[in-house]
Amino acid sequence: MSSLNSARLDSQLRIAHINIGGGIQKKLDEILKIAVDNQLDIVGISETFLQDDLNVPGFSWFGKNSVEGKKRKGVGFLVPHKVKAFDIDETWTGQDPRYDVKWIGIDNGTLCLAVAVIYVPAGCQASFRDQLWIDIEKAVVALQTKGFNIVLTGDLNAHINIQSYQMNHDRV
Repeated sequence: MSSLNSARLDSQLRIAHINIGGGIQKKLDEILKIAVDNQLDIVGISETFLQDDLNVPGFSWFGKNSVEGKKRKGVGFLVPHKVKAFDIDETWTGQDPRYDVKWIGIDNGTLCLAVAVIYVPAGCQASFRDQLWIDIEKAVVALQTKGFNIVLTGDLNAHINIQSYQMNHDRV
């Protein structure tokens, strides 16, 4: 990584989220244009509808594929090769079959960041929303304990549920 790119990554990481709602294959050229034109370092993508891995020259793909016949639609990240990203173990989050969560990490020596892309289908019940936020908080706390700063992105379909569940702001 050149010193110019490294300096920019240290002080200004560009992260975007795109809900493509119909499959990544149909919209890949447009997504790549947005990523390149805006010099994005991380692009979180929801509703990918992918069943297999994605190979894009110049980018790494970190994905959680959709499950056929389920409401889950698939999520992932496109990350330029200049950004050193890695998968984060998801055994403690994203296990509920009703939603998708994918985590990646960035650690360039100065910045230690965990980024999640979340997809929650529309029309979920309140009990599901409560469990989702409990799961997310557990993941956030676990990652912060390991020294990560946190960024959450995604398509929550307005399931922010602020009135019935508040994360512990001392820990999050």
